[in-house]
Amino acid sequence: QAGESFQAARNVALLQVVVTFLLSIVIVMGLVRYITVPIHQLEQAAGDVAEGDLTVHLDIPGKDEIGRMAGAFNHMTEALRSAREQRIQQEEALRRQNEDLEQAMRDLEETQHQLVMKEKMASLGDLVAGIAHEINNPIGVINGSADVSRRCAERIDALVAEGANSDDLKADPRYAQFVNMLKENIG
Repeated sequence: QAGESFQAARNVALLQVVVTFLLSIVIVMGLVRYITVPIHQLEQAAGDVAEGDLTVHLDIPGKDEIGRMAGAFNHMTEALRSAREQRIQQEEALRRQNEDLEQAMRDLEETQHQLVMKEKMASLGDLVAGIAHEINNPIGVINGSADVSRRCAERIDALVAEGANSDDLKADPRYAQFVNMLKENIG
């Protein structure tokens, strides 16, 4: 009977060892799965972020180290996404400002060109006016002299037409006045 009891106790002990071993394997596999699956998700998400996908969000619940690490990762991707959006907005604003500045520069260059042309035209106008003035003054003097000469000649011709002889003509004070005017006008 002792042998049977020993054999039964041995079978029970062996069963307990097998059950304990199987239970340990299940517990270890559960712990491994509990730890490795979130770490694998974190590794996969980090790879996605490295490739530029900032929409990655980890749903790993828990208050343990892995849960806090997942929360920190989500916070980091949100901050990176926000920084990228700000950078894109700043780039767009800078692009618009550059376009505005380029347009302003083109407008300034056009205005400068127009001002230079206006200044050249004004200078040319002043030059032409000066030349015209310099030409008109002598022409005016010549025209005036020619008019005086023409009137004097007409008056002398009128005196000659009155039929006066040359001695009477020379004695006429009007004749002397007209001849003196012609001489002054010519000289």
